[in-house]
Amino acid sequence: MISPWPALVSGATAAAVAVLVCTLIERLGGALGGVLGTVPGTITPASVGLWFAGESTLSFRQSVASAPIGLAINAGFLLCWRHLPPHLPLVSLWARLACMVCCSLALWAALAAPTMWILHWARRAGYHTAVYVAAAISAALVFMAGVAGTWRMPPAPKGARPVDWRTQLARGLLAFAAVSAAVLAAHAAPALAGILAVWPAVFLTTMVAMWISQGEAVQAGAVSPMILGMTAPMLFCGLACVTYPRWGAWRGCVVSWLAAVLSGTVPLALYVRWRVRCGGVNGDSGAGVLEVEGASAVPTVQIHDVGRDGAGSREDRVELYPAKVTSNDPMPLWSPEVDAIQAIA
Repeated sequence: MISPWPALVSGATAAAVAVLVCTLIERLGGALGGVLGTVPGTITPASVGLWFAGESTLSFRQSVASAPIGLAINAGFLLCWRHLPPHLPLVSLWARLACMVCCSLALWAALAAPTMWILHWARRAGYHTAVYVAAAISAALVFMAGVAGTWRMPPAPKGARPVDWRTQLARGLLAFAAVSAAVLAAHAAPALAGILAVWPAVFLTTMVAMWISQGEAVQAGAVSPMILGMTAPMLFCGLACVTYPRWGAWRGCVVSWLAAVLSGTVPLALYVRWRVRCGGVNGDSGAGVLEVEGASAVPTVQIHDVGRDGAGSREDRVELYPAKVTSNDPMPLWSPEVDAIQAIA
């Protein structure tokens, strides 16, 4: 009988990490927060659980080596959140959000399902080296995509509105479910477990929460830095394949995590700050001018506070723009407030 404790402990730790990481992104903004928010998080407790649940060193290495492949699939998932919103129909916030969730998860499933099957087949056929090669190629592709996306980034403002406890709870529960399921699945299919350990539970809840509470600009600005930041978890996976068998789970975990952060997260964060200072961001990194590519971009709103009249009431001038919004206060690109303004106008 499989003991549930490794799965429960790993899942609980991952939930705490997920909530902390999402808060970090919202507080620091998409550019820097996106990189720092992708430090080796949920994969860290998951790797410990996989080590104790694995039948052998080889099965552990196969599970962890498949995680970078899953992260590469997650990069495609995130790119969907960056490029699809301008092409969505001009409907309500919740309808657009539901469409984004369905489309992004459908893309992830379309990429993950054949990948899982190929990894499982390669392991059963004894092509263990092929899994390691695929992981290395995935890491290289994600790194190049991250560098290309952050060379000239869209605006990445900080979140202006607090996220309530229910959203934080949902983030934690999804991360708990993903990691716990991965550990429990390790006995039956090690390669499948590695994919499940990095399914986009945290990314999905982060994108949804930012879309609802902060607006489309915050989540869109965090996509490319988050993809670049995935390099650190991939480094962690590669190091874990060596350090865990050599020093054990706990010591190997600490060494791998520190090495991945110092050689991955820190240099990447410095690179992103350099790009921001060199003008690599298309506009101000805070609230300001936001340009959305594509002719079918969502109509946005510009609000100017033109002062108060003699009675002391505020007077606003509302203007609609097809592809550009300028605001003194961060505003969602689409929200119930925007619907109300357009109805009045």
